[in-house]
Amino acid sequence: MAGINLTPQVPVILGQAFVFALAYMLVKRLIMEPYAALRKRRESVTQDVVYDVTGIYSTIEERRLQMKEDREATLAVMQQQREEARQAAYEEAKQIVTKSQQEADDQVASHASKVAELLSQEKPAGVRLAQSLAGDIWQQVLSDSR
Repeated sequence: MAGINLTPQVPVILGQAFVFALAYMLVKRLIMEPYAALRKRRESVTQDVVYDVTGIYSTIEERRLQMKEDREATLAVMQQQREEARQAAYEEAKQIVTKSQQEADDQVASHASKVAELLSQEKPAGVRLAQSLAGDIWQQVLSDSR
């Protein structure tokens, strides 16, 4: 009958352990360590990029807010300047109207005084003319009645 030899063969076990240890070290040095270093560098680069992008976003947001504030300030200044210009134009128009009205009133008063003066000069002539006409008419009536 054939039998199974169950005694451990130490040189075979040591050879297998040596091959396993050699394979483990080769895999660790040639694959695992470079991969771990690469992964660490990638994470570092990713973190740097994320930090840079976060900084860029915060800078953009700060500039956007600053531009918004500048735009609102400029709008307020423009509205104030427009209101001041409108008020100045209103005051100027008011002065022009007042001045024109005063000039018109002065011209009317001047012409009214001239008309009154001319009428006062013509009144005695008109009275004399009326008396003369009345006398002529009276003479005509007297001559017609004879």
